[in-house]
Amino acid sequence: MDNFNKIGAAYQFVKDEIMFGYNKSDDISASDVLADGYGQCNTKGNLLMALLRGLGIQCRFQGFTIDQQL
Repeated sequence: MDNFNKIGAAYQFVKDEIMFGYNKSDDISASDVLADGYGQCNTKGNLLMALLRGLGIQCRFQGFTIDQQL
């Protein structure tokens, strides 16, 4: 598989196979998210990043804070 298809497969796995739900903490490991079978935005992002790195694809996480006054 080329890198484009590897990225797509990892993304589809996290999107379709890992249900949306709130984990016990925002800073749990990717393996814990996988074991739970669910995660929220940032924990599913951690899992996707770990899968991509495992496939040899360099990546990093960038986040920001949203002010509640919006």
